[in-house]
Amino acid sequence: MTGSSVNSLNLLLDYSSSSDSDNDCDTSNHQTSAQLSTGSQHQKTPKQKLPLPNELLERFQAPNQVMDNPNEHGGRIRSFPHQRNSWATLVYIPLQTNLARLYAMLKEELNSVGISVEVIPEPHLSLSKTLVIPYHWIDTLVETLGNNLRHLNRLTIKFNSIEIFCNEEKTRSFIALGANSCKTSLTSIVQAVDKSAQEFKLPTYYEEPNFHASIAWCLQDKTATLKPLLTKLDNIFTQFKLTSDESFHVVTHIHMKTGNKFYSFPLT
Repeated sequence: MTGSSVNSLNLLLDYSSSSDSDNDCDTSNHQTSAQLSTGSQHQKTPKQKLPLPNELLERFQAPNQVMDNPNEHGGRIRSFPHQRNSWATLVYIPLQTNLARLYAMLKEELNSVGISVEVIPEPHLSLSKTLVIPYHWIDTLVETLGNNLRHLNRLTIKFNSIEIFCNEEKTRSFIALGANSCKTSLTSIVQAVDKSAQEFKLPTYYEEPNFHASIAWCLQDKTATLKPLLTKLDNIFTQFKLTSDESFHVVTHIHMKTGNKFYSFPLT
């Protein structure tokens, strides 16, 4: 959006939100130059402003007034407030695996006890916290991250358990595949990512990370309900692994997503 468009929208909003008392003060206590020159003793009745339709106000809201509607994305709540020119950024390993049969098995078990979960269509293993950066940092961060990752070796991730997590805001619970059996290799990658983050004074990853790939979620903190089911869920995962190679994942690239931009960094 151009600067002139933003100014026009701000003027439009100012028009709609100006108070009637201010308008009365501006028009009822002062005569216009035309009235003074003709000696008119009659004051012009101030015109009332027509209110703008809600649809127009919502469309042309000020840049920093982004409204978050959880109903539009399954009840999920934004973890941090939207800010103009702030790009949510994540470093991660995407899972190129076919988990359809595992999803079906897990959902059948959970539905039988009254728990409804949503499948995560593109599961991934996070290697950073969600970082919020301005747009003009993107190219430099990409270059820095590439330099810090280029000497790291490829690795194979082995998922060996089902785990239950809840986000920090206690708004969603997750069913995940645990990957701590290859913690040493993953920690090396996190250290390279942390080094890049520190150069921009961004938050580093957790001191004691629990590496996992979330595959399904449900609203609210349901850990007290889900954790007693872990043994059953682990048995389902064991059955899945016996007839599938999808519990292994060879990692050749590290990925970064920032806003709607994607970047890939090869490992040696």
